[in-house]
Amino acid sequence: MHGGAGRMIANTRKRRRRPGQARTDLVDLDSDIPPLRECVRRSLRAYFRNLNGHSTGEVYELVLSEIEAPLLEVVLTEVRGNLSRASEVLGLNRATLRKKLRKYGLEKTGDSAA
Repeated sequence: MHGGAGRMIANTRKRRRRPGQARTDLVDLDSDIPPLRECVRRSLRAYFRNLNGHSTGEVYELVLSEIEAPLLEVVLTEVRGNLSRASEVLGLNRATLRKKLRKYGLEKTGDSAA
C-alpha cells in the first residue's frame, strides 16, 4: 500500500500535464472543497477534542478504514465495478483489492468481470 496510495496522496506538487492527461493530485479538484489532507486534519482535531479526556486506541486503523472504504467505493463506481481496472487505478493487485472489498463489505459492488 505504501507505494500506490502514498504516491497518490503525497503527489501535491503542481506539475505540467499534457493535454488530455488525467489529474493525479488531490489538491484543488474543486475550489469549494478543501484538500483531502486538510479534511483529515480537521476531522482528527475534532475527534480528539470530542474525546473529552477519554482514552482512545487504534486511531491509525480508524483513520485508514474511514478513508479506504469510500476510496474503494468511489473508484469502483468510476470504473463501473471492473475489478481489473479498479486494481490498476488503485495500484493494488486484484487479490489485495478483493480482500479489502471483503473487509468493508463491498464485494458485491465489485462483481463485474474484467
